[in-house]
Amino acid sequence: MFTNDIERFRLLPDNTYTVGGSTVVADGFILHSPNVAAFYAGGAPGPFTLDHKAAATNSSFQDAYRNWAATGTTVTGGGSMGYLGLKANDIDHTDLVVQLAKREGIVAPDRIRFLFTSELNGSAPTGADSQEGLEGLRLFPVDNDNVNVGIGDWYAANINSSGAITEPEERLDIVDGRVRIRELPEPAGEATGTYMMMVVDDATAPSGERGVVKWVDPNDLPGGSDCDWTISTANNWLTTAWQTLGSNGVCPEIDWKVGIGTNAPTSKLHVYNTVNSGVNNFTGLFAIDGSAVQKTGSRMVSSGTGDRHYGGHGLAQGGTELNTGLRGVGEILSGVTGMKNDGGYFWGLIRSGGITDNNHGVRAYAEVNGTATCNYGVHAVATGSGATTHYGVYAQVPYASPHWAVYSTGHTFSTGGATWIPSDEDLKSGIEDYQGGLEGVMQLAPKTYTHNTDQFPQMNLPQGQQIGLLAQELEQVFPNLVREAHHPAQMDSVGNEVSAAVDFKAMQPGGLIPVIISAIQEQQALITALQTQLAEMQQALAACCTAGSDDDQRSGTIDDELPLDPATERLLTIAPNPFTDQTTVSYVLERSGRAQLMVNSSDGKHLQVLEEAARTEGQYNYAWSTAHLAPGVYYVTLLLDGEPLVKRAVKVR
Repeated sequence: MFTNDIERFRLLPDNTYTVGGSTVVADGFILHSPNVAAFYAGGAPGPFTLDHKAAATNSSFQDAYRNWAATGTTVTGGGSMGYLGLKANDIDHTDLVVQLAKREGIVAPDRIRFLFTSELNGSAPTGADSQEGLEGLRLFPVDNDNVNVGIGDWYAANINSSGAITEPEERLDIVDGRVRIRELPEPAGEATGTYMMMVVDDATAPSGERGVVKWVDPNDLPGGSDCDWTISTANNWLTTAWQTLGSNGVCPEIDWKVGIGTNAPTSKLHVYNTVNSGVNNFTGLFAIDGSAVQKTGSRMVSSGTGDRHYGGHGLAQGGTELNTGLRGVGEILSGVTGMKNDGGYFWGLIRSGGITDNNHGVRAYAEVNGTATCNYGVHAVATGSGATTHYGVYAQVPYASPHWAVYSTGHTFSTGGATWIPSDEDLKSGIEDYQGGLEGVMQLAPKTYTHNTDQFPQMNLPQGQQIGLLAQELEQVFPNLVREAHHPAQMDSVGNEVSAAVDFKAMQPGGLIPVIISAIQEQQALITALQTQLAEMQQALAACCTAGSDDDQRSGTIDDELPLDPATERLLTIAPNPFTDQTTVSYVLERSGRAQLMVNSSDGKHLQVLEEAARTEGQYNYAWSTAHLAPGVYYVTLLLDGEPLVKRAVKVR
């Protein structure tokens, strides 16, 4: 392809030639250059790779060509060559390669730089809007065996420092900014043996290599070899001071013990108090000064790989009036406004990756070996006259099912009133009248039963005969009132399992209350309708039986004597009516639903369900055989999703 009579673009046919000592199969290779003829005149045999962009002059550099550079783009010019493309390897994998090469003997090194640019601002000396652009990363070849990586804008750094900063001088050199490591190995991944500390050199000492990361033996740090403890005889308390190590061994001594009030400590920190002056005798750690947001009087941590750990173990015995193993008091002082006041704050935490059967924020036992009037596992009291609301126990689990805020395996009892649940209209949405309660209640089957207390003693199930429902049956009718539940495995005081976990179904009996209310309302509506129809039927029957002959009674209809509402007439009809041993009940459904066709006696007693099924909208007929019925007045009721429609029927002879 030519422009201005100069060849700019060439697409090769099948071709093979040598580039830099490597044989190149150049079938279909493309050369794009300001002057293709000048490229060939410089000694190049043809394009080096599938796509070759070449400057018009000084673009035939071949010495750094590699035979794996084929499927990609080559750029040559200025005595250098670059390649971006694929490099096939011998072990069945392929690399994406960014390659830069230069002639031997050229003083100024070539670099690979990553630049960001925005809209050009001619007056900006540096940055994304400058002519140069914003540099984010630089790869600098020190020699044939080493490449240094520089992070940051090295171009701007050289301008701002008047050229004092040249190129990356270390394997990783950060010209400005900070380094953050967001994750380091967990303790289980730590190396064993002697440790070294990583430090950053300062310009003042010892080498002047400011910012260079180095390794240092901890014992070589200032004060690293002086870590003895001593007691201040002047102030009579334990202090830390740097002493000559002497014969105490290598510092630090992790096996040293600290004793306060004793010269023979038996643990890492042993505090022994024999002072007995005054009513209150305190032994412990105090945090009372300073203005920190959070202060801890004492903190006890037990960690490691042992079977059992105790963060704190409190034991009090021998008192004649009161023994308290652990006592916590949270007090808001006069004139201080406090949001929370906790006498004790306990937190059971399982870290990511932990394995446990039970996690206890607070676990309380009350065991009586002799006799006692009452035995309380937890005794909670909230008293005082200053609070708007008191909570003896406030339990919170900020998750939905299957979690429990309070889980009890025994009877619950309250002398303060009933259980309350949130039911305010402002807390609800999508409010609609509930219908179909009668149909649902009719599907329930109450049972009498006894619990398997011998099989599941750990659940403290009620004794004796019970009356209730089976969760599996209730779930078929009202699935929202049944959920899966889990009774955790029970452990003894040393962590041995004494009873296995139990998975079971639990029900919410309170959820049946609105269903039962709906069923009663539907049933009462049906009774009222039947009573009205009964009064009308009794009047019509008296008139029917005293007028005309039997033949007239069979051929006529009570509806002719007492016209009904047209809508009722269309939706439910009986013909003939009166009848002897056979008649047809026809009904029209204006919508889909569950339809029931039932027969009641004149006194409202339920006799028979003629038909019951889920129906779509349309007309249906039922041939009703009445040979087994005595002559008299009957009521045929059509229920569509619990909504009743009643028609009177008369059988003669």
